[in-house]
Amino acid sequence: MGVLKSLVQRATTVVRADPVCDLSLGLRQQIWMSMGHERGLGPGHARRMVLALETARHVLPLWESKYLQDRTPHTALDFAEEMRVARCEKSEGQDLWQQAWNHMVELSCSDEEDLRGVAAGFSAVQALCTCIEDELFPLAEVDEKLRDNQVDAEDMDASAFASAACAGGPVWDVLSDSARRLQFWEWWLSEAVPNAYRLERTPR
Repeated sequence: MGVLKSLVQRATTVVRADPVCDLSLGLRQQIWMSMGHERGLGPGHARRMVLALETARHVLPLWESKYLQDRTPHTALDFAEEMRVARCEKSEGQDLWQQAWNHMVELSCSDEEDLRGVAAGFSAVQALCTCIEDELFPLAEVDEKLRDNQVDAEDMDASAFASAACAGGPVWDVLSDSARRLQFWEWWLSEAVPNAYRLERTPR
């Protein structure tokens, strides 16, 4: 826990000083690694699953306020929780992920005025991806300066989309709200990450 605590403290300082209040993908990868180095195995993956699920649930109300009748993110999160607890068939999860991802892509193309809800939906879909495959991070040295716009959209994690949902757009959107982005990352670092490391979950 000592390494993780130091990383969280440093990440908090960095995100507060960042001009657009963004927590780089590289720093998040270091945090994921500190939870357990091996991908898809052991307590490390278990902690990252909890973190991704809690992150997506944190912004789920933003989806519900816009698409109340559409249960796609809920279905993804429910299946992800089943995978976390019972390790369901990976192939079923992959099929569900693809369907949900395609649905979010269609929504993002048809509703370009307010993407907060769609970003929250993407966060849930990527939380399922984390439960299936784990987060993506190098097994050796991490590039701390790596940013989300340097990876493919399908490789962006639940926290990247959750941040965009809270801020009203990704960090490269000049109209996005840096103050709301900072509020999200401070919650993520101070509450979500430590709770996930202890394998704690908030009530559903």
